[in-house]
Amino acid sequence: MKKIETLLFDLGNVLIKWDPKRVYRTIFKTEAEIDKFLAEVCTMDWNEQQDAGRPIAEANRILIEKFPQHKAEIEAYYGRWTEMLGGAIEGTVEILEELKESKNCRLYALTNWSAETFPEALKRYEFLQYFKEILVSGKEGMKKPSAEIYELAVSRFGIDPATTIFIDDSAKNITGAESVGIQAIHFKSPEQLRNELTQLGLLRKRNNTQNKSKMSPKYKDFLSKELPAMLRKLEGNQEPNFGLMTAQHMVEHLIYVTKSFMKRHGEPEGEPTKSQLYFQKFLAKGCPFAYRPKEGTTKADLSPLRSANIEEAIQGLEAATAKFYELFEGNPDFKSYNAMMGEFSMDNLELFAYQHGRWHAHQFGLIEEFTAVAA
Repeated sequence: MKKIETLLFDLGNVLIKWDPKRVYRTIFKTEAEIDKFLAEVCTMDWNEQQDAGRPIAEANRILIEKFPQHKAEIEAYYGRWTEMLGGAIEGTVEILEELKESKNCRLYALTNWSAETFPEALKRYEFLQYFKEILVSGKEGMKKPSAEIYELAVSRFGIDPATTIFIDDSAKNITGAESVGIQAIHFKSPEQLRNELTQLGLLRKRNNTQNKSKMSPKYKDFLSKELPAMLRKLEGNQEPNFGLMTAQHMVEHLIYVTKSFMKRHGEPEGEPTKSQLYFQKFLAKGCPFAYRPKEGTTKADLSPLRSANIEEAIQGLEAATAKFYELFEGNPDFKSYNAMMGEFSMDNLELFAYQHGRWHAHQFGLIEEFTAVAA
């Protein structure tokens, strides 16, 4: 095999989450109704015609003439299009960042996307600037898996198919790339992609035993700036979408956990306990928090509120977060310990705090979708 010089990325569901069901779950009552609508009315074939350049206004007109009873639902498809975006796929973004820093290969993107909606994606996702160039199907009047769009990418980007790898989550798009001689990786997950690119020598192998107590700017920005700003949208007595804690109870819970990170409650004794092994695996999996209510728990079991109001609590959280980062920056080799969770380095704790904050933001609808961070 020749040395790989170019990576050609798909975007949707490789780097950016996209799912029309996010909108239609707020319109229809059941998943069965959603599936029927997307299979019979706003179908994937219909959507792909816009990806190939058809104007959205024309697309809506055609469907509304055919299904006038679904006029509002059809118009919601592009009228609420941004709600279909579920955020970045963080594990793949991390891979893209590493590739950009390593400069081992050139980075391009080839996406099936409407020319009318793509400018919004450029505004939302800063990492799209990492690509030397992006070929957008809707601007070209053609789409994957047609051979002509891959051939256009080859000529426009000046790449050699024999030294290029195309990455896409769609099997038919993979086949399309291979039909013109481009090698391909069928994307299933960030972990799978990382493994394959590492085997090709395009990424450095991770040393999981190495102590890398290194702060993540993304996590720090979220915990120090973005999360407090989100929390200020809540009323103190606001009820969650699930669970028992009011908004103020939740903020005070975050303060307690953040402060506990900065202490050693005892020292390790013998082999790790069952709960400590659980938390080690939990961190290794990227902190996949999930709602697991304790049977019999009621609001009467909540701790008394300590702050006068939610703003005071948020300020307390900001102060606790600032102290956490002072400790991180001043003593990066510090390790927290408690009998339940065990011993963890500062970067482990930062990941936990980031995910813990995101999870509770998700609990109150401030973050639409929550997923684990790729290890």
